[in-house]
Amino acid sequence: MSEQASREELDRVFVELTRNEFMHHSLSDIGDDNLALIALATMRYLRASKSQLYAAYDICKARGPSAWVQSPQSFLDVNDQQFFLGHWEYIEAYTVYFSYEYNVGQKYLSHTAAAHLAYRSPSLLHGLFNHLGVPLIMLADGLHIPSALYLVSTMALACAHWDSLIATQLAVLRAEIDRRRVELNPAAVTMSMIKQAPADASPLNLLRRIAQDARFQNVMPMGLPGYAEHLCRGQSILCNTTVEAALHEYVWALEVPDTDDMDTVLTELGYAAVLLACATHKPLGPSTNSYAEQYDYYLCMLPSLVHAVRAILWAFKPIGFFKPFRLLLVRGVWMVMILAYVTQMRPTVTEALVTEVDSGSEPLSWEQLSLYFSNDPQLDIPRHRDFMFLRALSSIGSLACYDTKRDRFYNQAAFKLQRTFTSWVGFGHPGEPTLNIRP
Repeated sequence: MSEQASREELDRVFVELTRNEFMHHSLSDIGDDNLALIALATMRYLRASKSQLYAAYDICKARGPSAWVQSPQSFLDVNDQQFFLGHWEYIEAYTVYFSYEYNVGQKYLSHTAAAHLAYRSPSLLHGLFNHLGVPLIMLADGLHIPSALYLVSTMALACAHWDSLIATQLAVLRAEIDRRRVELNPAAVTMSMIKQAPADASPLNLLRRIAQDARFQNVMPMGLPGYAEHLCRGQSILCNTTVEAALHEYVWALEVPDTDDMDTVLTELGYAAVLLACATHKPLGPSTNSYAEQYDYYLCMLPSLVHAVRAILWAFKPIGFFKPFRLLLVRGVWMVMILAYVTQMRPTVTEALVTEVDSGSEPLSWEQLSLYFSNDPQLDIPRHRDFMFLRALSSIGSLACYDTKRDRFYNQAAFKLQRTFTSWVGFGHPGEPTLNIRP
């Protein structure tokens, strides 16, 4: 009984802090690491103690603005909501707008969210993939907890950070899915568009083909990585028609069944995502190469994206009208993985950098990994104050639950991340250390 009471008390604290964050503090620019709602949800997934929850909240509060920045104007009309897509200065107006809608649909949160994604024009589902899918992660959090505040923030971010180039790619993908469903046999929805697709078209094998594909060479300005720099600012690589054509070929090269059972493809996407996060360093080992302690920020978000898709599909499974959008959700995440891999300079994936991890005298177990976190009640260890690091660690552990045959691999990946992480790279700063990228 006392254990149950403790869990209820922690949930009460979580709800209190979430409400405080939502009511009194602005969501920061997504380019910063002050995503307080994601931080609190991560604490919840990690079964943080009461002191850790308060410590996380205080860290976020110290980093972020003290109040909402009022939008130039407010609106309650759906036409206004569409007109201001992509205008970050309207984040407060979008938050107020969706707060009314979720207040009405409080008892049916998952149905309200699914309807927003499926029926709005243009589809708000496209907005989930802005900035490497941060709104997608928040949607999964909101459905899992469940929390109307998270869902309101998800939709507000999807609108305010709307990326027209990403949305265009998803619209093309959705149109092709619909065309195949209507004009071709059901198998055509899953089949490859590459004329000479490999026999084993797993995500990892396709990434290896992408690594050697000349169409992706010399497409990054100044030869520097940086997902945000090359997609969200300046001239996007999506303006390159050669890159765009190659991207869609590989998006369709992955076989994704148009059924309720997408477990196999999601498992392989999860495996590839963890390899991109933890097996792309220069192969020298952390004791002799400091690069092994610096992880790519964007690649380390990919495990969280795959886990988010699993959570969303599970939450929306009973909702019949969302079924036509399942393929778009999965192929959309695969598209983002490809874009992240290309913009981060297509680093070499070396599985041995994970599978040969040696824990030394410490037991290689999930219990041992949990102790590292639980033994830091005030989050004094620097990496425990980095919530995107903690989210990556949590997501690797969650993906392991769906891939029991590779449990040791996921354990080794999490152990490596926990023991060697010091900072992020991959932002495209001159002189910044890099992964094992190709010249």
